[in-house]
Amino acid sequence: MAMYEALNKVGGDLSNGQAKFKNALAYLTINAPNGKISLDGNRQAIGTNFVTEVIEDAKGGLVSKVVNIVSDVHQTLGYPNDVFAKIGPPSPDNPQCKKYGPDLSRRREAPAPGRVQRLAIARMLLLSIGGC
Repeated sequence: MAMYEALNKVGGDLSNGQAKFKNALAYLTINAPNGKISLDGNRQAIGTNFVTEVIEDAKGGLVSKVVNIVSDVHQTLGYPNDVFAKIGPPSPDNPQCKKYGPDLSRRREAPAPGRVQRLAIARMLLLSIGGC
């Protein structure tokens, strides 16, 4: 979508190492299904993020529930560039991971059949993307 819009904006001109095309991409804002998306000075996306929570539905299945929508999320997560540079980019070790909420491994009640497997899968997915 962005490439198409940028090519149209420059009339298909890809001369001089695609200079006009690259400039058009740098200043383009697209209206995507998840909101407006543009690029910052580091060519990182600025856009809307959806904070979700995995919950159990009425039938016992696991589904994602949107709990917050945050617009205009930048690479620096709202910090000034110099402050963000001191903190460092997010990684599996930064910031330090802390557990919040109940320890589900110490449940006393017997879970519904199949629920343990679904929770184990959800936990594995969380761990694979850097959760505790």
